[in-house]
Amino acid sequence: MRKLSADELRTLRTKRGKASWLRVEIDSLQKSEGLHIERNDYKHRNGPYPVIRRLMKKSSKKFTWARMADGNGWVVERLE
Repeated sequence: MRKLSADELRTLRTKRGKASWLRVEIDSLQKSEGLHIERNDYKHRNGPYPVIRRLMKKSSKKFTWARMADGNGWVVERLE
C-alpha cells in the first residue's frame, strides 16, 4: 500500500461496483468521440450491444454503434 498524490489520483482509472472495462470506456467518451472495439478484446456472444443499450437507458447519454464491415469488431460513437 502506498499514498498517492493528487496528480496520481487524477490519472488513475477507477470503476464502481461490477462495471466492466467496456462500460467504463464507453461511459468516459466525450461528445463526438468514438471507440473501436476489436473482436479479440470483447468475445461475448452478443457483442457490446447490451452494454451500450443499458448505459443509454440508465443515463442521458446517446450513442450510435455499428459492426465493422470486415467483421473485426465494432465502433461506438457518443452523440450527446
